[in-house]
Amino acid sequence: MNYLLHCISGSLREKGVIFYHVSDRLEPRGILFGATVFGKCESMPPLARRAMKLFSWRGVFGNADDCETDLRSELEKRFTDVKIELEGCVGLFSCRKP
Repeated sequence: MNYLLHCISGSLREKGVIFYHVSDRLEPRGILFGATVFGKCESMPPLARRAMKLFSWRGVFGNADDCETDLRSELEKRFTDVKIELEGCVGLFSCRKP
């Protein structure tokens, strides 16, 4: 799920339904991984912040309220071994189907 979630409108809590569908398609102990851009990011440089606002205004991004805490919460509802690493404002995640 590389660079997909931040392009879908709604909060991560609303987008969480995606993980139910993905989980249904994974084999037992299968691994889900991906990356997303968090809109709630204190370390975002000014130019990146302007670009994000433009992408949001155009409807390309739907991540204004996305944060690591919400992603972790949604993944932990359906998966085990949840790992999230931050690289700037990008969350790299992986988890395993029970």
